[in-house]
Amino acid sequence: MDLVPTPFDSVAGYDETPLLDIIPYDFGRFSTFPHRNGFPSKSSITQEKCGDRLSVLLQSWMFFGVIAEYSGQPVDLNQWTGLAHNGISRRVVRFQPINTLIRNHDVAKKKRVTLLREVFKYLKTFQKNCHYENISSPFSEILLSVRFLLCALAQLSELDLKPTGLDPFVQRNLVKSGWCPSQVKQIEELNDDAVAYYLLRLRKETAADLSHQNCPDTHCTASNVGKDYNIRHTHKTRSGTGADTTCEPVYIDKYKIREIISQGKIPLVSVHTAPNQGIQLRVRVAKANDRFIAFSHVWADGLGNPHANALAKCELQRLDYLLRSLPHPSVRFSLGEIRGVYSLGPLSLDLARCAFTGRKKSRPRLFWLDTLCIPVGEDEISQDLKQKAINMMALIYSQASQVLILDSGLEKSRVGALSKTELLARINFSRWMGRCWTLQEGALSPYSYFQCADGAINVLDVFPSSLRKLSRRCHYTSLTLSDLRSSVRARWFSPRSSGTMSAHDLSITDMLEDTIYATLYCSIRNSMHISAHMTDSQILGGIVDKRAGHWTPHLVAIWNALARRSTTKNEDLPAILANLLGFHPYRVMQLPVEERLAAMLCSGDNLPLSLLYNTGPKLNQGLNSRNRWVPKFLSRSILKDEPVMEFDETRNLILNSGDIPGEQEPIVWEIDQGSSSVITDGSRYWNVKYIRPEDDTLDSHGYPITIVMKDRKGSEGACIKARRTEKTTFKAIYDCPCIIEPYHKSSSPSLDLQASKCLFLDRFQIAILTDAATLPQALPRVSRVAPSLMAPNTVQWALKLLRFWVIPMSIFYTIPICLRIYIAHDEPWSGLSNLGRVSLTFFAIQRIPSPLMPVPIAPILFLIDRWRRLKCLDIVYVVFDFVWILAGFVMISVLIQQWVQYQFEVQLANCKEDWEPEIKIPNQWVRFRKWAVAKKSQW
Repeated sequence: MDLVPTPFDSVAGYDETPLLDIIPYDFGRFSTFPHRNGFPSKSSITQEKCGDRLSVLLQSWMFFGVIAEYSGQPVDLNQWTGLAHNGISRRVVRFQPINTLIRNHDVAKKKRVTLLREVFKYLKTFQKNCHYENISSPFSEILLSVRFLLCALAQLSELDLKPTGLDPFVQRNLVKSGWCPSQVKQIEELNDDAVAYYLLRLRKETAADLSHQNCPDTHCTASNVGKDYNIRHTHKTRSGTGADTTCEPVYIDKYKIREIISQGKIPLVSVHTAPNQGIQLRVRVAKANDRFIAFSHVWADGLGNPHANALAKCELQRLDYLLRSLPHPSVRFSLGEIRGVYSLGPLSLDLARCAFTGRKKSRPRLFWLDTLCIPVGEDEISQDLKQKAINMMALIYSQASQVLILDSGLEKSRVGALSKTELLARINFSRWMGRCWTLQEGALSPYSYFQCADGAINVLDVFPSSLRKLSRRCHYTSLTLSDLRSSVRARWFSPRSSGTMSAHDLSITDMLEDTIYATLYCSIRNSMHISAHMTDSQILGGIVDKRAGHWTPHLVAIWNALARRSTTKNEDLPAILANLLGFHPYRVMQLPVEERLAAMLCSGDNLPLSLLYNTGPKLNQGLNSRNRWVPKFLSRSILKDEPVMEFDETRNLILNSGDIPGEQEPIVWEIDQGSSSVITDGSRYWNVKYIRPEDDTLDSHGYPITIVMKDRKGSEGACIKARRTEKTTFKAIYDCPCIIEPYHKSSSPSLDLQASKCLFLDRFQIAILTDAATLPQALPRVSRVAPSLMAPNTVQWALKLLRFWVIPMSIFYTIPICLRIYIAHDEPWSGLSNLGRVSLTFFAIQRIPSPLMPVPIAPILFLIDRWRRLKCLDIVYVVFDFVWILAGFVMISVLIQQWVQYQFEVQLANCKEDWEPEIKIPNQWVRFRKWAVAKKSQW
C-alpha cells in the first residue's frame, strides 16, 4: 500500500499485497466476469471459502479488471508489480502507477463514474461472504488493496463513495498491535480506509502496565485508577547501600489551601528553590490579572497523589522546567472569539485581561494542579472543600493563560521528528483523549498546549485545517517563534485549501495524505475544543444560546465526546457535563441522581431527534409514562445534531419535516398493526428490533398508529404510538428505541405472509407528548466568559464608574474646545494658513468619537503652524488638549482594569454554592426582533 504516507515511527509488514496467478481481463461485460470464470451466481461467491480460488477472482476482477476498464487498455503487470522488500523472490502489487493512470486515462468521465458505482455494489457481494469475518491471507490483503484502489479512483472521479465498515484485516491487526477496542471502534466510525491503514502503520506506544483486555468497544477502562496507586518519579537516586531509592515528597501548606478554598477563592502555587532548604511550594490567592498555567494530566500516569497534597521532588523540578520552557500563548482568530492573545514583536496583547504584557524570557511561575490544589481526605470537611474546589475547575481552566497537557505517551514523541499528520494521530489516540475530566480541562480553553519531548505545541493554533502537502517536518525551533507568525498568518496568509485545486493537479499520494490530515485535525478539533461551537452571542453573555443553531450542536459535541471517554468514578459525569454546558455544578449535584442529566437536557428549547434513538437507561423505562424518552444517565449512544425537535409552550416535543434539510430528514414509516418484527413497503424488507423491557407497561390506548423513525444513514431508530389529527399531523407518545436493518427475503420463504405493511411518510408534523408536571425544572446557566451587560449589578457597577469619571473628563473635554473656539474667533478662516486650516479641520473631526480621537494631530499641527508667534492662550490650549488625551488614556486603562477585576469577582461569585442567577434588564432589541418575527408570520 505504497500510496499511503508512512509514519516516521512505523510498524513494518503491512504494506505488500501478493500477486497471484490472475485471470487476464478479457474486456467482456464487466458484471459477468465471475460467470465466465467458474462462478455462475452471487451465491457461489458468498458461499465460497475465502481461499486461493476466490482470492484469484477478487484480484483479477476487482483490482486489475477495474484498472483495465478505468483506463480503457490492458494492464501491464510489469508496471503494476515488483519484487517484495523482504528479500523473498515473490511479486507484489505496486500502487504508484495510479498517478500515471490519472494523467493518461482515455475513458469518458460518465463511464468511469458508472463503472465505480457498479464496482462498489459488487464489492458488497464479497463482504456478504459467510466466511468474511474470519478471512486470512492472501484474501485479506487483496481485499484491502481493492478497497484502497476503489477509494483512490473515487476520489479522482470526485465521487463520495467509500466501502462500508472497517476492513477485517486492518481491524484484526489493530487489536494485535495493542490498540484499545474502543479506539478501533472510533477508527471504524471515521469510515476512511486510508486513515485506518495509516493508523495501523503507526507504532503504538503502550505502557508495560497497561492492558486493554477488559476494555469494551465503547470506552477505554485501562487508565482507571485503583486503590494501589503508584506515584511517579522522574528519576531514582542511589542510597548509601547502592540500592535505587525514590526522592522524598514535597508537601504544600494544606491549611492555607483549605483556607483559600473555604473563602471561595482560587489557590495558585509556585516552586521556589532556597539555598539551604531545597525546593519549596508557596501558595497565594489568585488575582484578576494573574497569568498562570493550569496543568491537565491523566492520573494513571502517576502525577496524582490520593493521600496528600504533595509531589515528588523530581516531579516538581520537571514541572518547573516545563513552565519556564512553555511558548508564549497565542490562538488563531475566529469569529466571535475575543479572548485571543496576539503577539506583536516584543509585546503580547492579552485580550483575556485587556492588557499589553512584555515578552520576557521568564515565563509565569504560578500554576494550578489538582494534586496540590484540591484537598485530600475522607472526612466531611475535606469532602466539602473538595466539592467547592471542583465547582471552580471550569473557571480555573477557562481563565488560565495556558493549559499544559501532560500525557506519558506524547512526552516520548519528538515534534521535530514527526510530520503534522503523525503528531495529530498520536494526540487523537493518546490516553489523555480517553478521559472525561481531561475533556473539560482541555476544551474550556483555546490555549491548550500538548507537551512533547522537545517542546509544547498548540496544534489548533499552529496547524492549518487542511494542507496541500504535509511531508514537511514541524521543528520545535520554529514553534517558539510562532506567536507573531500565527497571529498574522491566521488573518491574511492562511494557506488555500487543497479543495480549490483540481484533483488532477495533485498526485493520489498527496490527496490521500491531505485527507488523512484533515480527518485527524477535524477529529481533534471536535473532541477537545468546545469553544469551536461558540457564537457571537458569547462576546457579551458567555452562555450557550438555547436555539437550535447553537445549543444543540454544543450539547451533541459534548455528549459524544464524553460517550467515548471514561472516568474512574461515574458519579463525576454530571459535574463534568454541567461545567461544559454552562450549568452550576453544585445545583446539578444537589438533584436526585436520576434527575441530573434530565434537568440539563430539559433546560434548552430544543433537543436532537437522535436522543430518542438512545438505548441507554431511561428515567421511566418500562413504565406507563409520557417521559419514558428522558435519559437517566449519559450513555454510550452517539447523537447527531440534526434533525432537531422543538419544545412548545406545553413542553411537548415537535418534529416537523418542513424544518429539516432533505439529507438530514429521518425515514418515517406508518406501520400496520401486527406482531411481526419485519416490515415491508412491498419491494424492500426491514427487520425491526424493539428495545423495551419484557414487563413493559405502556398503555397505548387511544394511539392506534405505530410509527417507526429511522436515521437515514444508520440503523438507529425509535418507535412511537400515535393518533392522526390531520392528514399529515400526529399526536404521539414515545414507546422505545429500536434497531432497523435490511432483511433479505431469501432467508425466509414465508416472509410475505409475516411482514407488516408500512407506508413511507414524506411530510409530517409529530407532537410527542410529555408530562410537563413531572419533567425536571429547567436550570439557570452560569456565564463562563463575562458578566452580562444587561444584568442589574453590572449596570450599577458601570454607572458608578461613569459617574466617577464623567465630571473630570467633561472638564478636560470642554476646556480645550472653548479655548480653540476663542482662538479661532480672533482669526477668521480666510486669514489662516493652509496648515492652520488643516489643524482646525482635524480639531473639529477629532471632537467626534472615532479612532482618531486619541491621536494628537490637531495640537501638533497647531504648534507647527504658530511656532514663531505663540501666545500664552495658545500654550494653555495645547497643554489642555494634550492633558485631555492623556486623561483619556488613563481613564480607559483604569476602566479596563476595573472591568477585569469586576469580571473576575463575578465569576468567583458564580462558583459559590449560594449562587443565584441575576434578573436581566429587558433587552429592547430582543423585544423588537420577536415583534418583527411575529408580524412577519402574520403577513
